[in-house]
Amino acid sequence: MARRGGWRVPGLAVLLSGLAAAGASAETPCSAAKSGALLAEAIGLEADAILPAGVLDAAVASWRGCPNAGTGFPEFAAAARGRSVVRVRYVASNSQEGRCGYFAGAEIVLFASARDRYGRAVPCGSLATNLAHELGHVLGLSDAPATAACRQYVMSGDDSRPGRERRVQPEECAAADARWLTPVEGAVLAHTWQRVEGVENLWFAADLEISRAVPRRAEGAASAIETLTEVDAMLVRAAPWLAPDAFP
Repeated sequence: MARRGGWRVPGLAVLLSGLAAAGASAETPCSAAKSGALLAEAIGLEADAILPAGVLDAAVASWRGCPNAGTGFPEFAAAARGRSVVRVRYVASNSQEGRCGYFAGAEIVLFASARDRYGRAVPCGSLATNLAHELGHVLGLSDAPATAACRQYVMSGDDSRPGRERRVQPEECAAADARWLTPVEGAVLAHTWQRVEGVENLWFAADLEISRAVPRRAEGAASAIETLTEVDAMLVRAAPWLAPDAFP
C-alpha cells in the first residue's frame, strides 16, 4: 500500500533511496555462494540446436578466465558419459515471467526478451552474458545486490547499456572456489564416498577412521548429522542435480 503523501516529496525519496543503496553496498558483498561444499571434477553442458553459435563458448570462456577454473571449482565441459550434464535451452521469444533466464533442476532456460513492469517486451541483451550469469547459479552463486557497486558483476541484474557490461569478477571466482572440492585440491580422489542414509545428497568419506557404525538416522535425532558425532569423516552435500557419477 502506498504511503499517504509520498508522491509530494519525490526528491527526498530518491535521496533516501540513494543513501540506503550506498549503505547497503558498503556492508553487503557483491558475491556470495550458498552454504555447503560440493564435489565434482567437471560439469557437462549441452545446448539445444537453436542457441546461436558462439554463445555457449563465450559464456564458458567467462568462467575459464578465473585463475582457479578447473582447480578450485569444476570446469564447464562438453557433455560426456559419466558426467553430470546441465542442458541449455533457448526460447527465441518473450518471457512471460519478467526474467531473461533461470536455472532449475538440471536445465538453464534463456529468453530473447522479457516483460518489464509496464508489460512491454524488452530485449534481454547479451545471451552469452546471461548464460554466464546462469552458469554462476550452477556453481552455487547468488544474485548480486542491486547496487551501483555491484553493477558490473556477472551475477548482477541484466543491464545492456554501454559501459555497464557485466563480467565475471575475481570475487565471484573466489566465491565459486569456496563452495567446491575438486580432485586437484586433493580432498576428493583420496577418499571413497558413501551416501548418508536418510539424507538427500549428503556424502561422507567412508574410508576415514570411523568410531561408530555406518551412519544411520538415530531414533529421536533431529538430523542424520547428529549420528556422526565421534566420526572422523568429511561430510559433503551435493547439489540435487549432481549425479553420483560426478563424484570421482
